[in-house]
Amino acid sequence: MASFLIKTASLAGLASVGGGVAAGTSAWLNPKEKPVEKPKTKDPTEEQQEIPESQSDDTETSTPSPTQQTCIIYEAKDPGGTKNHRSFSQLLGRYEGTEKFFAAFSSSPNKQVSSESQDEIGKACRGEGDKKNVKGRVYLWWGTVSNRSTWIYASDLHKDNDDWENNEEVKKNSTEVLKATQG
Repeated sequence: MASFLIKTASLAGLASVGGGVAAGTSAWLNPKEKPVEKPKTKDPTEEQQEIPESQSDDTETSTPSPTQQTCIIYEAKDPGGTKNHRSFSQLLGRYEGTEKFFAAFSSSPNKQVSSESQDEIGKACRGEGDKKNVKGRVYLWWGTVSNRSTWIYASDLHKDNDDWENNEEVKKNSTEVLKATQG
């Protein structure tokens, strides 16, 4: 009798935890009966429909979309000034995407791109977190922060209305760099 009460109390406790668990314990209370499992059958057309979906998902993630915009990275002259009181006056170089920018400076003894800068530039290109770009453009300069030379990204120079490529002073001082974008 005590054994039956313990089993019943156990079942009640399990039922309050979850119906699925309680159903699983019914075999424990009645060990002579084996639980019956309903056979799983699939409609063959369901399997055929699933295969193209998974293949198309893989294709979409591995192949860049033709509408996906490449991030253009500009090396600019140090804007001087202070936050919210500065502007670019000259663009020194143009790079189609992060890979080309990183490759251009990977062998440079003076302007190495640190892993922190790579992360920051990547986030700016993707528009992640507090980093953003202006119509797919990211503007950087080589400067000093905390007594360390590094690539500098400044959010105050990446506002939606900042169009450095078409700024009159920048155009006047950056004809060679901007000419390369037109050809």
